[in-house]
Amino acid sequence: MSSFIATGYKGGNSDHKNPNGFGLKIPTYARDDYFERSAKLVKLQLNGRDKLIEVNIDKNSFWGDCRELIHREIGKWLIENNFASWQKRHPPKFKMTRREPHLFDVEKIDD
Repeated sequence: MSSFIATGYKGGNSDHKNPNGFGLKIPTYARDDYFERSAKLVKLQLNGRDKLIEVNIDKNSFWGDCRELIHREIGKWLIENNFASWQKRHPPKFKMTRREPHLFDVEKIDD
């Protein structure tokens, strides 16, 4: 299984108590190497969660300069695990391991 490092993402109006607008920022090389535009969705297994979540990648922003996987459940997970509050330009890091072509395990790693 291959993996890469993603970072936490929060939109401009995100609040560390409200899960909307949070996500994972994918490096350009990882987006190009691990994601397929034809897939439209990817599934994430967030560490400690039972259910998979499906995240839309069928949007021009993901394939352009904004490479974020954004989903309310990612925000909930970040908040519940105290990962949602960080200093500007110092987001938490996450290891994303591809288990299947469109399925990734996500776990927090130490800085």
